[in-house]
Amino acid sequence: MNILILKQLFNDKQQNLFDEQALLKQHEDSLQIEKQAYRFKQIPIEPVGKHTCLIDIKWAIAVEQGLGNLLTGYLSSSREDERVLLEILS
Repeated sequence: MNILILKQLFNDKQQNLFDEQALLKQHEDSLQIEKQAYRFKQIPIEPVGKHTCLIDIKWAIAVEQGLGNLLTGYLSSSREDERVLLEILS
């Protein structure tokens, strides 16, 4: 096999691993938030990306560039809830 193909395969596998780790972390965060829901006045909205739907795939790069890390972030309804959320996620 060509060395460039092997490098690309390795990079693809590595990216898949990073993606899976990120999903696992997100799931763990959601579980922690659920376990400690009693601490919130209003439970935070799960990662914004779960509530985002692209109508046309051609906008995917623009949306990802524009929103960046906001897609993996949570929304809280108050400063107190934000403080609790940050405490749980840290």
